[in-house]
Amino acid sequence: MAHPIAIPINIINIPERAAGNDTATFVEHLNPRLFGEGHFTSPVVIERAHRLGRPADRTRPIIAKFLNYRQREMVLRLAREKHPLLLDDNRISFYPDYSAETQRNMLAYNEVKKKLWDKNIEYASRYPAKLRVRHEGTFKLFSSPAEVENFLSTLED
Repeated sequence: MAHPIAIPINIINIPERAAGNDTATFVEHLNPRLFGEGHFTSPVVIERAHRLGRPADRTRPIIAKFLNYRQREMVLRLAREKHPLLLDDNRISFYPDYSAETQRNMLAYNEVKKKLWDKNIEYASRYPAKLRVRHEGTFKLFSSPAEVENFLSTLED
């Protein structure tokens, strides 16, 4: 069986000095602290973690690569469920770190996402560059914005 592609996680708005000199250990301890020890049956192991970019006036994101794919997925799920997350009065966010090409492909859905939002239709981005839509209790997976537009055209206003 093929292993899933290891996609790191971006963690946004962690204060610069909070992680100290060992960002990987900081992130390993951060996850149980934010989400509760009970969600993790084994210790969280971060393969690599570091800040992105040069020090500046704004807080730089942390990029972290999990050793265990299931823990990574659990952290992303818990972050969505417990949103907004607060750490020492700072609102923090967790996002998958996609390649520039995948991000561009996902941005192509922005216009149809606005239309779905206006119609109060639930949607979620899926890797790589797909859109899952929930409508009338069923899920539909679209591979292009044009497919979503066709779906929207079949709905009554």
